[in-house]
Amino acid sequence: MVAFPKTRPFAVAAAVAGGAVVVTGCGGGAPVPGSPVQAPISTSVAPTATSVPQSSRTSPSPAGQRETESHEAPPRAKPVGWCAARDVKITASELVSPSSDSRLFSLTFQGKSAEGCMIGGTVSDVSFAASGTPVPVEIGGGQDPEYTEFRLVDGREVVVYIWTETGDGALRPTDIRFTLPGKGTKGDTVSVRWQGPFDGPIRMTNLVAPVG
Repeated sequence: MVAFPKTRPFAVAAAVAGGAVVVTGCGGGAPVPGSPVQAPISTSVAPTATSVPQSSRTSPSPAGQRETESHEAPPRAKPVGWCAARDVKITASELVSPSSDSRLFSLTFQGKSAEGCMIGGTVSDVSFAASGTPVPVEIGGGQDPEYTEFRLVDGREVVVYIWTETGDGALRPTDIRFTLPGKGTKGDTVSVRWQGPFDGPIRMTNLVAPVG
C-alpha cells in the first residue's frame, strides 16, 4: 500500500490595505498525486467611502478670521408716562412779587418717584372755591403756545406762576381746582389748598422751571 503525504490545511491570511480584504489559500506540502492542482484563491472587497456625520465635520476657518459672536439686543427702556395726580406733590404759595403793582402766587409740582413722569404745557379747567362754594375768577391767559416737557423725578420741581393786580383782596378762595396736562389728552383733575386773598383777573404761565 502506497502512503501518500497528507495535505496541510489551507493557511488563511487577511490583509487590510486601503479598505481591501484579501484572502489567499496556500498549500503547505506537495499535492496528492492524481489530484488536480488547486489555484490560489483571491477574494477582494471593493473599498467603500467612510461616511462622516455632518455634525462631526469641521471646516478650517481662514487665518485670522474670528468666530462671529451673537449679541442680544439690550432690553428697551420702559417708556415714561405722563404725570398723574399720584405721581406729584402739588402746593400753592404766595411769593414776593417783583412789582408793587401785582401779587404773585405759584403752583409747585414736585416729582415723587425715582422713575419719574413727564409733564408739560399748562393746567386747564381752572376754578376757585371757598369752603366748597364757587368763587368766580376771571382768567386772562398768560400761557405761551410753545412749551417744554419735563421729566419729574423724585425731588425735581416745575412751577406755574399766577399773578394778579394789587387790590384789597376782595376774592378769598380756600381751594384751587384744575386739570393736569396730558400727551394729546387731559390728565387728572386735582384740588389744592389755596393761600391768600387776591383780586381778579388772574394770569397764569405754562409749567416752567423755577426762577431764582
